[in-house]
Amino acid sequence: MPAGPERSKVDAGAAQVAAAMGRRTGGRDVTLGAATAMFVAARHPFLTELGAIGRRRALSPGQLSSLYDEASAVLDQLLLAFLDGHQTRHEAQP
Repeated sequence: MPAGPERSKVDAGAAQVAAAMGRRTGGRDVTLGAATAMFVAARHPFLTELGAIGRRRALSPGQLSSLYDEASAVLDQLLLAFLDGHQTRHEAQP
């Protein structure tokens, strides 16, 4: 996983994509609750795959826990960007 400035660029790019998807769902009159449910459902396969990666790489429980915690934190930030994009889209509509 990238670190330092490269990580910041990757995170910023992912946040921009998440915000754009939020604006897109908001523009299609998807309710905030439904949009949130879609985002949460879409993150599940990523978190599930972390378990598979951990088994393939024989990660210790501590290593896997750290990986899961870091991924969850990133996905939480992306959810916030997604929700902000959704809200921004609704505020822009008359």
